Amino acid sequence: MFDFLEVAEGATKVYGYIGVFGTATFIIINLLMLVGFLDEFGIDIDWDLDALESAFTPFKLVTFRGIIAFIMFFGWGGYFFESIIYASLLGLIAFISIGLVYYFSRKLQQKGNYSLQNSIGREGTVYLKIKEGKASKGKVLIKLSSGLKELDAISEESLEYDDRIVVIDVLENILIVKKIEEEN
Repeated sequence: MFDFLEVAEGATKVYGYIGVFGTATFIIINLLMLVGFLDEFGIDIDWDLDALESAFTPFKLVTFRGIIAFIMFFGWGGYFFESIIYASLLGLIAFISIGLVYYFSRKLQQKGNYSLQNSIGREGTVYLKIKEGKASKGKVLIKLSSGLKELDAISEESLEYDDRIVVIDVLENILIVKKIEEEN
Protein backbone atom coordinates (compact mmCIF):
# COMPACT_ATOMS: atom_id res chain seq x y z
CA MET A 1 0.00 0.00 0.00
CA PHE A 2 2.80 2.41 0.82
CA ASP A 3 5.22 1.09 -1.81
CA PHE A 4 5.83 4.63 -3.04
CA LEU A 5 7.36 5.41 0.36
CA GLU A 6 9.61 2.37 0.34
CA VAL A 7 11.38 3.47 -2.85
CA ALA A 8 11.79 7.07 -1.66
CA GLU A 9 15.05 8.04 0.00
CA GLY A 10 16.12 10.48 2.69
CA ALA A 11 14.07 13.62 3.15
CA THR A 12 11.54 12.60 0.49
CA LYS A 13 10.64 9.56 2.58
CA VAL A 14 10.17 11.76 5.67
CA TYR A 15 7.97 14.17 3.69
CA GLY A 16 5.91 11.20 2.47
CA TYR A 17 5.32 9.94 6.00
CA ILE A 18 4.37 13.45 7.14
CA GLY A 19 1.90 13.68 4.23
CA VAL A 20 0.39 10.26 5.04
CA PHE A 21 0.05 11.20 8.72
CA GLY A 22 -1.58 14.56 7.89
CA THR A 23 -3.93 13.03 5.33
CA ALA A 24 -4.95 10.17 7.64
CA THR A 25 -5.60 12.59 10.52
CA PHE A 26 -7.58 14.90 8.23
CA ILE A 27 -9.73 12.03 6.90
CA ILE A 28 -10.34 10.47 10.33
CA ILE A 29 -11.38 13.76 11.94
CA ASN A 30 -13.71 14.66 9.08
CA LEU A 31 -15.29 11.20 9.04
CA LEU A 32 -15.85 11.29 12.81
CA MET A 33 -17.40 14.72 12.47
CA LEU A 34 -19.57 13.56 9.57
CA VAL A 35 -21.07 10.66 11.52
CA GLY A 36 -21.53 12.84 14.63
CA PHE A 37 -19.09 10.95 16.84
CA LEU A 38 -17.31 14.09 18.03
CA ASP A 39 -20.55 15.86 18.94
CA GLU A 40 -21.92 12.83 20.78
CA PHE A 41 -18.99 12.81 23.19
CA GLY A 42 -18.70 16.58 23.44
CA ILE A 43 -15.33 16.73 21.70
CA ASP A 44 -14.68 20.16 20.21
CA ILE A 45 -11.87 20.22 17.68
CA ASP A 46 -12.68 23.64 16.27
CA TRP A 47 -10.66 25.51 18.86
CA ASP A 48 -8.88 28.72 18.19
CA LEU A 49 -6.69 31.02 20.21
CA ASP A 50 -9.38 33.36 21.55
CA ALA A 51 -7.11 34.71 24.28
CA LEU A 52 -4.75 36.14 21.67
CA GLU A 53 -7.41 37.44 19.29
CA SER A 54 -7.67 40.86 20.87
CA ALA A 55 -3.92 41.40 20.85
CA PHE A 56 -2.93 39.84 17.52
CA THR A 57 -5.34 39.64 14.60
CA PRO A 58 -3.35 36.94 12.73
CA PHE A 59 -4.11 34.47 15.54
CA LYS A 60 -7.77 34.51 14.47
CA LEU A 61 -6.61 32.30 11.59
CA VAL A 62 -5.18 29.54 13.82
CA THR A 63 -7.47 26.49 13.90
CA PHE A 64 -6.93 22.79 14.48
CA ARG A 65 -7.96 21.93 10.94
CA GLY A 66 -5.61 24.62 9.64
CA ILE A 67 -2.69 23.00 11.45
CA ILE A 68 -3.65 19.55 10.10
CA ALA A 69 -3.95 21.04 6.58
CA PHE A 70 -0.49 22.58 6.97
CA ILE A 71 1.01 19.23 7.99
CA MET A 72 -0.75 17.42 5.15
CA PHE A 73 0.23 19.89 2.41
CA PHE A 74 3.73 20.35 3.81
CA GLY A 75 4.29 16.60 3.64
CA TRP A 76 2.91 16.12 0.14
CA GLY A 77 4.58 19.30 -1.14
CA GLY A 78 7.94 18.10 0.13
CA TYR A 79 7.39 14.62 -1.27
CA PHE A 80 6.41 15.71 -4.79
CA PHE A 81 8.61 18.80 -5.19
CA GLU A 82 11.51 17.61 -2.98
CA SER A 83 11.96 21.12 -1.66
CA ILE A 84 11.38 22.49 1.82
CA ILE A 85 10.55 25.89 0.31
CA TYR A 86 7.70 24.50 -1.83
CA ALA A 87 6.58 22.28 1.05
CA SER A 88 6.44 25.24 3.43
CA LEU A 89 4.73 27.44 0.85
CA LEU A 90 2.02 24.85 0.12
CA GLY A 91 1.51 24.21 3.83
CA LEU A 92 1.24 27.92 4.54
CA ILE A 93 -1.26 28.44 1.71
CA ALA A 94 -3.43 25.58 3.06
CA PHE A 95 -3.13 26.88 6.63
CA ILE A 96 -4.12 30.43 5.69
CA SER A 97 -6.93 29.24 3.39
CA ILE A 98 -8.54 27.12 6.13
CA GLY A 99 -8.10 29.97 8.62
CA LEU A 100 -9.75 32.45 6.26
CA VAL A 101 -12.68 30.12 5.66
CA TYR A 102 -13.26 29.86 9.43
CA TYR A 103 -12.70 33.59 9.95
CA PHE A 104 -15.24 34.63 7.31
CA SER A 105 -17.76 31.98 8.35
CA ARG A 106 -17.60 33.31 11.93
CA LYS A 107 -18.33 36.79 10.63
CA LEU A 108 -21.56 35.43 9.12
CA GLN A 109 -22.85 34.44 12.55
CA GLN A 110 -25.46 36.59 14.23
CA LYS A 111 -25.44 36.86 17.98
CA GLY A 112 -29.16 37.59 18.39
CA ASN A 113 -28.51 39.57 21.56
CA TYR A 114 -30.51 42.68 22.19
CA SER A 115 -30.76 45.21 24.96
CA LEU A 116 -34.17 46.20 26.25
CA GLN A 117 -32.81 49.72 26.74
CA ASN A 118 -32.70 49.98 22.93
CA SER A 119 -36.48 49.58 22.86
CA ILE A 120 -37.13 52.91 24.61
CA GLY A 121 -38.87 55.22 22.15
CA ARG A 122 -39.78 52.40 19.76
CA GLU A 123 -43.33 51.85 18.65
CA GLY A 124 -45.16 48.56 18.59
CA THR A 125 -48.53 46.89 19.11
CA VAL A 126 -50.22 45.14 22.02
CA TYR A 127 -50.27 41.37 21.58
CA LEU A 128 -51.86 40.30 24.87
CA LYS A 129 -54.15 42.70 26.74
CA ILE A 130 -52.47 44.86 29.38
CA LYS A 131 -54.59 45.74 32.40
CA GLU A 132 -54.21 49.06 34.15
CA GLY A 133 -51.50 49.19 36.82
CA LYS A 134 -48.09 47.69 37.29
CA ALA A 135 -49.35 44.44 38.81
CA SER A 136 -50.73 43.03 35.56
CA LYS A 137 -48.37 42.22 32.68
CA GLY A 138 -49.31 41.84 29.06
CA LYS A 139 -47.32 41.28 25.88
CA VAL A 140 -46.28 43.68 23.15
CA LEU A 141 -44.63 43.21 19.77
CA ILE A 142 -41.63 45.48 19.20
CA LYS A 143 -39.24 45.48 16.27
CA LEU A 144 -35.64 45.49 17.50
CA SER A 145 -32.44 45.14 15.49
CA SER A 146 -32.60 41.36 15.64
CA GLY A 147 -36.23 41.14 14.49
CA LEU A 148 -39.76 41.28 15.88
CA LYS A 149 -39.80 40.45 19.60
CA GLU A 150 -42.67 39.53 21.91
CA LEU A 151 -41.90 41.17 25.26
CA ASP A 152 -43.59 41.59 28.65
CA ALA A 153 -45.06 45.02 29.26
CA ILE A 154 -47.00 47.03 31.83
CA SER A 155 -48.92 50.29 31.51
CA GLU A 156 -50.68 52.93 33.61
CA GLU A 157 -53.74 52.48 31.39
CA SER A 158 -55.67 49.49 30.04
CA LEU A 159 -54.58 48.49 26.55
CA GLU A 160 -56.39 46.15 24.19
CA TYR A 161 -55.12 43.84 21.46
CA ASP A 162 -53.62 45.68 18.48
CA ASP A 163 -53.42 49.08 20.23
CA ARG A 164 -50.41 51.04 19.03
CA ILE A 165 -47.94 51.76 21.83
CA VAL A 166 -44.61 53.43 22.46
CA VAL A 167 -42.05 52.23 25.01
CA ILE A 168 -41.29 54.90 27.61
CA ASP A 169 -39.06 52.97 30.05
CA VAL A 170 -37.75 49.56 31.12
CA LEU A 171 -38.16 48.25 34.65
CA GLU A 172 -36.57 44.90 35.59
CA ASN A 173 -36.78 43.48 32.04
CA ILE A 174 -40.39 44.61 31.67
CA LEU A 175 -41.30 47.38 29.25
CA ILE A 176 -43.37 50.32 30.45
CA VAL A 177 -45.57 51.44 27.58
CA LYS A 178 -48.21 54.03 26.81
CA LYS A 179 -50.86 54.18 24.11
CA ILE A 180 -50.24 56.25 21.01
CA GLU A 181 -53.27 58.43 20.47
CA GLU A 182 -54.67 58.11 16.95
CA GLU A 183 -54.88 61.39 15.02
CA ASN A 184 -58.00 61.75 12.88
